[in-house]
Amino acid sequence: MAFNLEDVKEVNGVTLTLFKPPRRGIKLTLSWGQEVIVSVGRNPLIYDKRDMYKLLRMIFSPLIEGAVAEVNGRVGVLKILDNQVALVTQENVIPIKPDEIKGEVGEKVRKFLSLLKFLSKENQEKQ
Repeated sequence: MAFNLEDVKEVNGVTLTLFKPPRRGIKLTLSWGQEVIVSVGRNPLIYDKRDMYKLLRMIFSPLIEGAVAEVNGRVGVLKILDNQVALVTQENVIPIKPDEIKGEVGEKVRKFLSLLKFLSKENQEKQ
């Protein structure tokens, strides 16, 4: 199956309890109702955790990057840098917290960061 990133309408974190031990992944809901679950491990769609993060960045980059935002009186554009979101101004690159951006773009930032946090918990649980 092939789809464009524009076809992704919703992205949610899921815990796949059918695996022992359970593993975390993401569920992509596509515009025509199809759901795709992506996880890391044996027989996965993605073989490496870094690739999972890369997929999330690919999905959320068009929704977040380049949006003009104001944080603590500073105006700039949003950029996804590695696994965080930053405000890029003429003077600085400022990492932002999820609640610092308002509106629809803020919702996308919070969703992106919450999915990254959800997926990173699996790494912490294994340690």
